[in-house]
Amino acid sequence: MRVVSEVLALMNKVGPNGCWLWNGGLDKYGYGQLNWCGKIVRAHRLVYELVKGPIPPNHELHHKETCLKRCVNPDHNTPTLLKNHPDRLSTINRNKTHCPNGHEYNYFYRGHRYCLTCRKNRRKFGNPRGPATPVMQEQRA
Repeated sequence: MRVVSEVLALMNKVGPNGCWLWNGGLDKYGYGQLNWCGKIVRAHRLVYELVKGPIPPNHELHHKETCLKRCVNPDHNTPTLLKNHPDRLSTINRNKTHCPNGHEYNYFYRGHRYCLTCRKNRRKFGNPRGPATPVMQEQRA
């Protein structure tokens, strides 16, 4: 089992923007990770809990926009509710106001938003789930 001094030795506290850069192993997403008490944990979460205490239930840590994913500075991480985390796909989609074709989402059905223009185009061209515009077919000579 690692002790806190070994964890602190894996950090470089002179990174850009006041970041504490993790010098240990990284996961496939670029976040620091290590084996702590027999479990693989993300370094920024562990350092936050060692310095500031436990992360509240149903919260994730959100890095400042200027930070690298390797940053473990607890002052650069903010506990954020899961549903409000800015990087979550549901939050990103919730903030969209226009469809991929540039039309405003103006039709609501069973809790989902749709672009009425694209919906009508799909229905008009006989493909209810396909592309919003008709696919050009080759003309036969």
